[in-house]
Amino acid sequence: MATEDTNKEPLRALLWSNGFVEDDTEIASYTGCTKIDAALVLGGFLREKAPHVRLVIHRDRDYLSQAAADAFVQRLEQAALGPFLTESSDIEGYFLNAEHLHTLNPGATIERIRELLAQATEETANKSIAAIVNQRTAEAFRVRRDGGNAPDHGAIAVQAQADYAADPTNLRRGKDVIGRLHALLQQELRANPRIFLASQHLNSAALRTLAVGIWPAA
Repeated sequence: MATEDTNKEPLRALLWSNGFVEDDTEIASYTGCTKIDAALVLGGFLREKAPHVRLVIHRDRDYLSQAAADAFVQRLEQAALGPFLTESSDIEGYFLNAEHLHTLNPGATIERIRELLAQATEETANKSIAAIVNQRTAEAFRVRRDGGNAPDHGAIAVQAQADYAADPTNLRRGKDVIGRLHALLQQELRANPRIFLASQHLNSAALRTLAVGIWPAA
């Protein structure tokens, strides 16, 4: 598995929770691996030097449009690479899960964890909206370079706020929310909370499909 993340603990926890065999999986930080051309070069190198290795590329969705997300997945699949594109904005979003957090931190009830999660989401809303605006603006500039219209910054900002207000659970930025939630749980538990560990509540259909394809008899 190649990832641009330098902190591999969230990815490890998610992989072990979704059928990846720990003793048969190597996670490597590889700057630029989420860029299609770099991923294809890396995949070609591995096919030549280690044909038995199956390369999976992790990329945070980061508010990509559906068209851009589909293009990323299709290009990698066409090259026989395994794409793992997160369902929400980033990998930390999988851990914003009250059942998972309660399993690892039984000193806090599920109900209390849900309250703290809602609080952390609300307190980081502006950061999440700013991240949406930044990503959509960057994508608009890419469209412009390809001959499209100039970005409408006002419209992007207004739409980002409306979209976030309609679906904060899916559009919150996991990295920011988990940072605030960690502090709130620490106050609640009077100890460092356990977050980035495997549990039966961390579910990713995409990873389970990849795992079955790599270890069909596991």
